[in-house]
Formats: sequence, structure tokens, C-alpha cells
Amino acid sequence: MKTRFLILLFTGLAVSSSIRAQREQETHEFTFGASLGVSTLKPSLDNLKPNGEIALGYNYFFNDIVGISTGIGLTFHRWQSSIDQVSDHYFTGDGEDDFEFRSSISGYTELQTAASLTFPLAFRWQYPLFSDSYLTYFAAGGKASFPFYSKYRTSNSTFTTSAYYPAYNVLLESPASHGLGTFTGGKQVSELPLKSIFSLFVEAGMKWDIADQFSVYGGLFAEYGLNSINRESGKPFLAYNPQKPADFVFNSVLDAQYTPQNGNTVRFIRRTNPVGVGIVIRIAFKLPE
Repeated sequence: MKTRFLILLFTGLAVSSSIRAQREQETHEFTFGASLGVSTLKPSLDNLKPNGEIALGYNYFFNDIVGISTGIGLTFHRWQSSIDQVSDHYFTGDGEDDFEFRSSISGYTELQTAASLTFPLAFRWQYPLFSDSYLTYFAAGGKASFPFYSKYRTSNSTFTTSAYYPAYNVLLESPASHGLGTFTGGKQVSELPLKSIFSLFVEAGMKWDIADQFSVYGGLFAEYGLNSINRESGKPFLAYNPQKPADFVFNSVLDAQYTPQNGNTVRFIRRTNPVGVGIVIRIAFKLPE
């Protein structure tokens, strides 16, 4: 039994060495590619939006199986947050008296967009696992993304506002010129400050040699953000502007807070981590030895 096992072991090693010898050993490999997938902000996992990346990469192989990779990418993010119904109140002033500004908002939707420079670092493994005609590869590592463009866009929503003056025990529900009443609107595009994104990712797929120095990668990836990207500014959701009270400003749900009647002030989202999955395609150029 032991002799048979040793024969099978050495036969397997010999076949494996023969297969690897048929492929040109690469040490330095440069890649250019793109990925396309869907992303969301945890915990709002139901609002999946497309995102993508174009990237330049560099792979260094210690041997024909194991290596590391790095590079630089340009990533485009799109996320969406929706709120069916929310009530809020807080104290502010109209220039003469302080009052409690009350609001009730329904049908609110917000689309967040961002662009980031991305720097990955990953461990790589490749091997003719299922067929001699291509390599199966696996990569796992970390990624740092630095947003340089980020905005949020709000859609039309319905909201009702009123002002309660405790000094006079008066509740005003009009006029509209003072920002009081029922309105439909609130469309706006505003800046959205985001933190840097640090994430873990895995990627797996196949690699085909199409020429002596060229290969094509095709695979699937999954990414999970490790940190919360929203800044804790604690802004009111629907901001009252005493200079232009009829011009309503919605602060992003990633930053805003609200206080329901007879309740405590809460953040819409305390932590929000990007999560994404998708496909990736790359063209690789191997430097000749």
C-alpha cells in the first residue's frame, strides 16, 4: 500500500511539473481591465445599483503558481437610499422669535454617486486545476479607495411643515411663503463628503493564454467595506432657512438626523459600509524573461 501511494505521488508531481513546463514562466505581468457589478450601502441591502471600475495592475509571481498584485483604479460608485415616512422637529428661529419647526416627509429617495482612486494589494494563486488549456486563479486582499468626487441627488417627495411658537402657544401651518404647508418637490443636487473606503475583496476565475506574452482574465469578485464612510455631522433632515424659508434643503440621509414627536434624536444611518459583487475582465501582458 505504501509503495503504491509513493508511485501515485511521484507520478502526480511529474505530471504537474510537465504541465507547468509547457507554460512560459512569467515573473512580471501588467494588466488592464474593467469590472462591472452592483453595490449597496449596508444595511440597505435591497437597493442595488450598478458600479464599475477601470484599472491598471501589476502582478509579481514568485513562481508559476503564487504571486502578489497591486495597481491603481478609477472606481465609480452609485448607491440609493429610500424613506417611506418620517417625522422630525427641532428648534430654530425666524430672525425674531424662536419656534419649533415640525415636518413630515414621505416618498423620499436619494441617489448617491462618487468616484474614487483605488489602490489594491492582494495575494494571487493560479494553477491548471480543471483543464490544461487554462489556469484557474484566485486573489484575496485589501483595497483603499479615496473619493475625489461625491454628490447626492434627491427626488420629488411630499412633505408637510408647521411652526409651533411656545411663547405664544401658537401652531402655524401657513403661509407657504414662510415655508409652512404641504409641498411636493425637494429636488436638488448637493455635495456629499465621504470618508476614505477600506475594504476586503476576493476574486476568482480563469486565465487563458492567447499569445506568448498575452493572456485574458475573466472572473467574479466580491467586496466588503470595513469602515463606515459617512461623516457624523448630525444635520437636520429638512433644513429651515430663515432667509429663504420657501427654499427647502434636504441634507443627505448619510449625514442627517431626526427627532420624532415624543422621541429621542436618532441618526438615519449610524454606520454605512459599501458591499458589492460583479464580474471582471482583464488583458495581461507578460514581460519576457
